[in-house]
Amino acid sequence: MVELLLEAGAVPDQGDDLATPVWFAARYGHREIIERLVEAGASIGAPRGCDPDDGPVFEAVRRGHLAVLEYLVQRGVDLAVRDTWQRTLLHLAVIEGHLAVVRWLLGRVTADATDRDGRTALHYAAQGDQVEIARALIEGGASPEAVTKRGWTPLQTAVADNSTEVAALLVESVADPFSEDTV
Repeated sequence: MVELLLEAGAVPDQGDDLATPVWFAARYGHREIIERLVEAGASIGAPRGCDPDDGPVFEAVRRGHLAVLEYLVQRGVDLAVRDTWQRTLLHLAVIEGHLAVVRWLLGRVTADATDRDGRTALHYAAQGDQVEIARALIEGGASPEAVTKRGWTPLQTAVADNSTEVAALLVESVADPFSEDTV
């Protein structure tokens, strides 16, 4: 279908203010379509006039489409991009529960980058009781002792959100889980 439309003269970047064909292809995990659209001149960035977090890379991460993310990075997308809440791609991969994307991002981005409230990806994993993601983050260098602007550690976040499995993992990972700064 894409080939037919392009041959008929469709503009590869045509879309509304919020979504372009590349954005839709990223949303649904169609790497091959993105490749063809880029060959035809489409942009891989956010649509004109939109925040960067409206771009295809954020949509690919939100949906867990690792092959699309890899392609966009090969084409020059900046992994350090942040959304309007200053969350990184790693934060979003954790929030959405995409372990494969989290593992791929680790080593390519800062594991302890903070959002506007000082939360790291590990805080988000603790909040959602995502033990496998929390384990991957710790193994990838995330600090279990990171502190938010409110003074909360991932362990405190896990306890407050009744994230039992992550709390147990963090107790094992923290040098002194019962220090005044940890609980």
